[in-house]
Parts: sequence; C-alpha cells; structure tokens
Amino acid sequence: QLVKQSEYVSDSEKPSLWNFYPVILGNPGKPKLVLLDANNRSMEVVRQDEAGKLVEELVFEVFQDPGFNTPVTDTMYEPHDLESGDFNGDQIRDIVVLVHNKLLIYLGE
Repeated sequence: QLVKQSEYVSDSEKPSLWNFYPVILGNPGKPKLVLLDANNRSMEVVRQDEAGKLVEELVFEVFQDPGFNTPVTDTMYEPHDLESGDFNGDQIRDIVVLVHNKLLIYLGE
C-alpha cells in the first residue's frame, strides 16, 4: 500500500511540471529532486527538510527560447535528459543537462 510522504507545489508562474529526476548534489552528496517546468523553461531543485517536507532549494531557467515544441513533435519537451555526478573532479557533484542537442554542465558549489 502506498502512503503519501510529502507534497510540493511550485511557486513559479503557471508551472507545467512534466518530469523529475532524482539526483545527488553537493559535497557531501545529498539526495534531491530536479523538476522540469515546460512553461517556464526551467528546472526546480527540491529537497526534503528535517520534518520530511519537500522545499524549493533553487529555480533557474535552462534556456530562453520558448519555441522548444516543434510542430512535428509537439509532445516533446526540453530538457530531454539530466544526470548528476562529479564531472570536473572537484569532489562536488554537478548537474549535466541535454537540451536542444547541447550538453549544459552546471557545476556544483
């Protein structure tokens, strides 16, 4: 039997959350969720606080072009892949995003 553990409501304007990725970020690595927002072309990084509540940690726009849905594939959203890991060898976990066939690397701080 499934039991709801927590819920999250985005503070973004007219969000369209369509996918999420579990990631490990920072040093030491901590589990978080990255939510993809099609309407705002953004990513929301969410973590679970000590009380078990999901809280927003970071929101940022991935790209500015609103025309990422093409007439041929209007059901395809961007970014279409995301991973986390230590990509520059500094022992801090980063986010890598595949969007518009470009690889974007967001280095952890």
